[in-house]
Amino acid sequence: MNTKLLPALPIAVAGAVSLVLRKAKAAFWRAYERRQQRLVLASLDERQLRDLGLTRKAAMGEADKPFWR
Repeated sequence: MNTKLLPALPIAVAGAVSLVLRKAKAAFWRAYERRQQRLVLASLDERQLRDLGLTRKAAMGEADKPFWR
């Protein structure tokens, strides 16, 4: 067994864990932002939807999607 590699192992594991946590945090905030935008979309009136070129049905279809999509 090569003992020269052992000190690097905890650093590599810490780096991998840090990367996973950063990606999970970014995914959480993307999902949160998407949900917030869909709540705003659902609250728009007909004139605002028309300005965006959307129908109520299309807006509700988007607003009703789960946060992960």
